[in-house]
Amino acid sequence: MNKLIFIAMVYFSNVYASNDKVCINPDERLLHCPQPASPRVAELEEGKVTLEFRIEKNGSTSNIKVIKSSGDERWIEPAIKSLTAWKYLPLQKTITKEQEFEFVFTKE
Repeated sequence: MNKLIFIAMVYFSNVYASNDKVCINPDERLLHCPQPASPRVAELEEGKVTLEFRIEKNGSTSNIKVIKSSGDERWIEPAIKSLTAWKYLPLQKTITKEQEFEFVFTKE
């Protein structure tokens, strides 16, 4: 049986608890980070998606753009939907960041 493992890759790996999930991110301002939902396709392959986004003053994310992707392209939409729902603490000014999502399968 294959099991999906979602990994949010960043340059420094720290783990923070959000209101409902554990966030893997070096940014203490991140409050809410739902994981991407897996597309419902039997022949889904592994993949990576790197997104650029803006964190607005109110802590919401916007201006999400695909920087690069490899592997199964069907991971792009779930990664964007997930990042759209991320919430940060309010900021003094908007900032732009990058986030890599890696989707791998393990055999049990």
